[in-house]
Amino acid sequence: MYKFIAILRGIFDNLTLFFIIIIGLIILLIDIPKYENKGYTRELNIVKIISWTYLIFGITMFIIFKLI
Repeated sequence: MYKFIAILRGIFDNLTLFFIIIIGLIILLIDIPKYENKGYTRELNIVKIISWTYLIFGITMFIIFKLI
């Protein structure tokens, strides 16, 4: 398990995780209102899932790396 976390830590540093979280926030704050105004419900649901996935992944990995 620790070997897997060490490999992930080599791939994702703090700056990368910061950018992942920022990308999720930008999608959430900018793209979602645009799709809501145009009435694209299917695309809106897809973008919501993508943005929340980015946010959850980034925050989770940041917490895991700080705890271990």
